[in-house]
Amino acid sequence: MRISFSKISTVLALLWLAACAQPRVGEYRPDLKEATVLRVVRGLAATEVVALLGEPYRRVRFDNLRATAWDYKYIDTWGYWVEFAVMIGDDGRVANVVSRRMEVDQGSP
Repeated sequence: MRISFSKISTVLALLWLAACAQPRVGEYRPDLKEATVLRVVRGLAATEVVALLGEPYRRVRFDNLRATAWDYKYIDTWGYWVEFAVMIGDDGRVANVVSRRMEVDQGSP
């Protein structure tokens, strides 16, 4: 069986494009839905956040706020990439939530 160079290069190009379009492992959560994210509100315990959303892909400490941001990424009901941060206060409860839609090139590293 002979495979032409053009077919190999086409397959490699498609694989490269697919790899570029996918978030890094652990960042994007295809199982995370907007309805679930909306259930995260101030005062919710950190253990409840993990039960709803799972473990975040990144945690960033903000000493001045006495809180740690737990970061998640998902695709909203409109098809936009969303970066969602849950601010967990030192008391172990949600102090705030922040989300933002990302530009297409920001959502696919």
